[in-house]
Amino acid sequence: MPLPTDTLVIFDCDGVLVDSEPIVFAVFVESLRPFGIELSVEEAVRRYKGHRLRENRQQLLRDYGIDMPESWEREQFQLGEDRLAVEVGAITGVAPVVERLVGRGNPVCVASQSRMTRIELSLKRADLWSHFEGNVFSAHMVEKAKPAPDVYLLAAKTMGHAPESCFVIEDTVAGVSAGVAAGMTVFGYAADSDPAALGQAGAVSIFDDMSELPGLLGI
Repeated sequence: MPLPTDTLVIFDCDGVLVDSEPIVFAVFVESLRPFGIELSVEEAVRRYKGHRLRENRQQLLRDYGIDMPESWEREQFQLGEDRLAVEVGAITGVAPVVERLVGRGNPVCVASQSRMTRIELSLKRADLWSHFEGNVFSAHMVEKAKPAPDVYLLAAKTMGHAPESCFVIEDTVAGVSAGVAAGMTVFGYAADSDPAALGQAGAVSIFDDMSELPGLLGI
């Protein structure tokens, strides 16, 4: 069935619209070495992606017994932004999907764990900003980050859509859980994620190539 043109499609940003996670987690891994923590980028992505730096700092304390200094969050954020500003690009194949949605009149927006400045920087660098400008929502705008539904509910309310009529594109368990908790239909992008885990979190369709998404959406 074709997707109704009034259906709101909400995209996560990192790992869905922009290929930022290998860049950000390379910085993350480098920052841990002075504390005696050795991780590959792939392992760091698997264990820590989908969460804000605050939550990852708490998780590092649980995992390794090391309380990272408060300055660590600020340094990680700035170093990550510096690298993203020159390196980040769009996820392969996502631009045509967004363009097709916009061209047929479907409203689109972003709901991300990242800070607004990082979302804007990344989307501009990836040539996607023009499709989302003015319709970007950060978990830093709400009380609770994903897996709580707050940022998705804020996006739907602001965009004027009932949550149950919204479609979400997510790539993390926390993000899928947030969309499901908001009462939305969630599609799981599993190019760099565990498809079984996304399915267990409640994604109704799981795909690993953006070229598959138009068929899943019915556009």
